[in-house]
Amino acid sequence: MRLKELLEEESMPMVVILPGRFQPPHPGHLHGYLKLVSKFGAENVYISMTDITNPEDSPLSYDERKEIFTKLLGVPSNKIIKVTKQYNVKEIVRALDLGKNTVISVAISKKDANEDRFSLNDKIDGAESYMRKFKQDDILSPYKEHCYVVEYPTTVFDVSGKRLNSASQLRLLFKNLKTEQKKKIFKEIYSVFDERLFKVFLDKFSS
Repeated sequence: MRLKELLEEESMPMVVILPGRFQPPHPGHLHGYLKLVSKFGAENVYISMTDITNPEDSPLSYDERKEIFTKLLGVPSNKIIKVTKQYNVKEIVRALDLGKNTVISVAISKKDANEDRFSLNDKIDGAESYMRKFKQDDILSPYKEHCYVVEYPTTVFDVSGKRLNSASQLRLLFKNLKTEQKKKIFKEIYSVFDERLFKVFLDKFSS
């Protein structure tokens, strides 16, 4: 069944998963999420995160990132799911209680695709041909037969005159600023200021 027919067919729903570390969630991530929503519908798109952390490049917990997404970026809380392993279709099916006729796609940014961070062959349970690139006019199959990879554009966003396209760039910028500059950056990134979450940033991204 092709995409247009699929989105109109209640008996064969589609789910699109946007997985990532999101350390931290930022406007580029939101833009990617909204791009997917505009294409596949708000009811069909979810963000997935693990609770794996490390002090070097993944200091924020799942709960902290979820709060940033919901409070500062406006993503509905029921559209964010916790997983133990990304790109694991069986876990997505369990987390969302999906029916056997559901079509599942996972989304990756153009930047990550160009950097070969995602391989169709090493992110799956099953045969090499299980994971397929999503094509608009393809006839799509339920997750028991195939899972699809959707590519979305990488967003460049401006922060104090610097053009950024990744969370790692944002972490580095934040780390090297004084506290008042960090507060200004925080307000610029999220358009609102949350004292508690700002303190989380100071704690996690300053050392």
